[in-house]
Parts: sequence; structure tokens; C-alpha cells
Amino acid sequence: FTVMFYLAPITKSGYFSLFVNSNLFFHFLAPLLSLLSFVLFEHTEVLTIKHTFFGMAHFVLYGAVYMIIAYSNMVGGVIPHEYNWYLLADPDPIVTVFTSAVMTALVYVVCLLVYIGNKKIKLAR
Repeated sequence: FTVMFYLAPITKSGYFSLFVNSNLFFHFLAPLLSLLSFVLFEHTEVLTIKHTFFGMAHFVLYGAVYMIIAYSNMVGGVIPHEYNWYLLADPDPIVTVFTSAVMTALVYVVCLLVYIGNKKIKLAR
């Protein structure tokens, strides 16, 4: 979702440049098949709503490492593009905290929707 709705629209090489060659599998097919597999085929009767936070673990860890790398390479109040390719780190920490909070909330909404979709399909069976 990050690639489709955030990265692809802002990339200078064009929207579909992130979906060619191996990127097609990495950015589109693998995540899509993972979601479909979980929602349609996984046995999940023991999952509770608190398990939705586990879906955010990789995002939070990746984001923390990303921010550490971006801010540790800031030169003269500017973060070079090669360390801020998602354009999420801002020299103003308040902007970065706000952006990170919004992205984390959106990731949690996706986790909730996948959880709800999985539960509804399981109940319908």
C-alpha cells in the first residue's frame, strides 16, 4: 500500500516504474498474495483484536531505523535524498513526528481491515 498510494505517485521516474521487473513481485504481487492468503485461507479463530498490533511491528522497526539513518546523515540542517528517499524525515522534528503518526495510524487501519475481513470471511463459512 505504501508503494501504490505514496511512493509511486511521488517518484520522478513515473508511477509504474516501481512495478517493473523484480519490483513487480516485491512491491505488488508478494504483498497482495500475502493479504489474500491470510484473509481467505489462514486458520485464525484464536486471533483477537490485540493481535492487530503485531502487523505494525515491522513498520515501526523499519521506520525507527529509517529515521535514525536519515537524521544521522543530516548536513547543515538538510537530509540528503539518498538517506530520505521516502521524504518522510523532515529537518523539523515536529513535521516528522506528525508524518510518522499519520503513517502509523494508516498502517494500523490496514491491519484492522485485514483482521476484520479475515474474521467476516471465516464467520461466513
